Amino acid sequence: MTPKQKQWKQRAWFKFRLLGFNLFTSDVNQFLTPDEIADLYEINRIVRKLVDNFDKGSRELGFNVPEHKCYLCRKSAKRKITIPYHNTTEYFCNKCAESSLNSLKE
Repeated sequence: MTPKQKQWKQRAWFKFRLLGFNLFTSDVNQFLTPDEIADLYEINRIVRKLVDNFDKGSRELGFNVPEHKCYLCRKSAKRKITIPYHNTTEYFCNKCAESSLNSLKE
């Protein structure tokens, strides 16, 4: 294994562990206080920012990392969709774009 392959393996494992740090469930509002929920949203925002910086650093090191990630699943994305209730434009993969567009129609 080349040094670059070894470096990528270490970086990929770290990113995998970081992305596994997901604290949200559908019933989180039933047992947490508003302050705790706000803290969890802050943690999620920091983890997302760290992953974005991680991907930027990986591109700078010469690894093949897509520039745009899906807003929902964080996979490679090419479709830009405007989210009406957020008034923002985000990237989506084809699978998430179809499900998002279908839910917006309903």
